[in-house]
Amino acid sequence: MQQRDRGDTIQRRHLEIHQDDVGAGAGHEPQGVLAIDRGTVDGFTWPVADGYTNNGWEEVTKYLIEQPMYRSGAGLAMNLDKWDEMSPEVQGILTEAAIEAQTFALDWFLQNEEEQREKMQAAGMEFLSISDEASAKWTEVANDALWEYYKGIMSEEQVAKVAQLLGRK
Repeated sequence: MQQRDRGDTIQRRHLEIHQDDVGAGAGHEPQGVLAIDRGTVDGFTWPVADGYTNNGWEEVTKYLIEQPMYRSGAGLAMNLDKWDEMSPEVQGILTEAAIEAQTFALDWFLQNEEEQREKMQAAGMEFLSISDEASAKWTEVANDALWEYYKGIMSEEQVAKVAQLLGRK
């Protein structure tokens, strides 16, 4: 994988912390499709399952690097005191509903990603792999940037608790 100059422009969506770590500049859709088409940016990040072909990216993009950065998820937030006030039966109903929602979301994501990839290939996009070393570095930089982001929106105690729950050292 060729090292790019920090001046290269890459269309991105989220987490400005990560852009500095990889030498990217921030941009926003819908200008991104136009910027790619005109050659004013070199690349971008965009979730495949998030309607990639609905935005016309496949019309101006030749390659997809097979390197996932983040996976989205959904959570259920509830006040613990209110949860504790509920009967075990109601807690069970909510827990089952959350499990069903997560299962649905995972199935939807996998199906939609497959459909998007088929459309991308039909449009002539080529999928490229990077070396294991480059993949590990990219993942490390992305994860570190995400934790820096968390530190900016959560207390130190919350970050420590989440890190403990996720087994992050």
